[in-house]
Amino acid sequence: MDTIRNDELRIPSGLEVDTAVFTETVELPPALPAPTLKDRVDELRLRGAEAIGTMKHRADELKRDASMKTGELKRNVMMKTNELKQNVSMKTDELKRTSIMKVADVQQDMRSNPNKWAGIAAGAGLGIGLIGRYLSHRSKRRHVPHLVIIEAAC
Repeated sequence: MDTIRNDELRIPSGLEVDTAVFTETVELPPALPAPTLKDRVDELRLRGAEAIGTMKHRADELKRDASMKTGELKRNVMMKTNELKQNVSMKTDELKRTSIMKVADVQQDMRSNPNKWAGIAAGAGLGIGLIGRYLSHRSKRRHVPHLVIIEAAC
């Protein structure tokens, strides 16, 4: 650590007078009068008008951005919708062609193998008849206990 001796701190005599003589005098501008209440209100009004202008500008920017994004969204939705319509149309056409071909194949098969289709129709008729008979018998059997209870009550 360095130590400073007292003789190093002393300023030679006469220097303080020279610095006072060569120092320029600085003149300050006259003091502004204190702002009045009217000045303050005008300043606040001006600030408010500037803030409103800034807010209107920002709102216009937001509207413009929103309309651009909405336009992009509409275009995207329209593109996707058109693409979906085309896909549905293609699938529908393909399904129509396939179903027409299948019907034509079945009609050709019915012409070439009438005995097979007659057997299928007879089997289906027999099956439907048996199911009807079973349901009819089942419904009659369910009503029998009710009839017995009514006869017992009489």
